[in-house]
Amino acid sequence: MANLENEFILIAGSISKKTEKASIDLAHDFTRAVTKSVLDAQGGLVVYLAGCPTNEGGDALTFDWTVAYEAEKLLASYTPARQLKIVTSKLAMQEKMTPEQRMFTRRLSAENFAEIIYLEDDVVTGGNIGDEQVEVATAMIALGGGKGVSDRARKMRKRKLPVLPFDLNLGGL
Repeated sequence: MANLENEFILIAGSISKKTEKASIDLAHDFTRAVTKSVLDAQGGLVVYLAGCPTNEGGDALTFDWTVAYEAEKLLASYTPARQLKIVTSKLAMQEKMTPEQRMFTRRLSAENFAEIIYLEDDVVTGGNIGDEQVEVATAMIALGGGKGVSDRARKMRKRKLPVLPFDLNLGGL
């Protein structure tokens, strides 16, 4: 397996509320497998943590929390090396995250598994979030989605960084 030390992968995608559960589960299983592969290769991952949009069945419609929770499970067997870069804002932590999600995020940072990159609250937009993610990412995996995923891919290509499009049939937000 390749060594991905000092490489940070952005896994981007979103799911429509109308997408079938089997497709949602497959996409999240794939995300967990990619997370494990990247960490096993000593690479890192980039996520945006705020609230977690869900469908009526409670299924996550984005992949950031899936990556973070899987990384936490796996990082227990690794030497702490800040393999997770978390983009967020203080406002998102206070108003969009649950108390458990806030504690989880802070614990990852305190245990040196994650670096938290705070956006200024008054400039939190999809474009600025994407800018921060692309600033620290060295490659991107696009699972499917809409304009936000396309915007991040365009920004990665402008920086001449690889984008791996999987184009899963997820609808996108």
